[in-house]
Amino acid sequence: MRAKAYSWIVAVVGLAGCSAAPGDVPQALATDGQGQESAACDALAVVQAKCVRCHSDPPQNGAPFSLVDYAATQELAPSSKDPERTRADRMLSAVDLGYMPDTQLALDPPVEPLTCEEKTTLLAWLRAGAEPPPDAARDCHGIKTHLLACDADP
Repeated sequence: MRAKAYSWIVAVVGLAGCSAAPGDVPQALATDGQGQESAACDALAVVQAKCVRCHSDPPQNGAPFSLVDYAATQELAPSSKDPERTRADRMLSAVDLGYMPDTQLALDPPVEPLTCEEKTTLLAWLRAGAEPPPDAARDCHGIKTHLLACDADP
């Protein structure tokens, strides 16, 4: 059942033109009220909106792990080639390749794909090393977040 739920054949609609290319790490716009930018809070807002439906605690719909907060993204998710790989590393691969979110899951309401701006915001944070929010203990509550702009033209 899990294999079916995580079928790697995913229809990626409208994301091919996103401008978040490898090495392209634009600055995020979220601020902590004191003017401190937080790419983490921008990205974690996307995770809450699009990922936590399945990557909850406990995970649902065949998701292999939780992504409910920043600490969860930093948990180890080792592979045979990389014993130090984190969930954030797995997220980078899955989002970059269009595997996640899995829009093929038959859920009601349907799983929505990431918008180009959401994908750009999330990938920028992940490619920059998935740094924590300004205060490591902060949960980003009360921080106004912004999505990074992207060029939807191929």
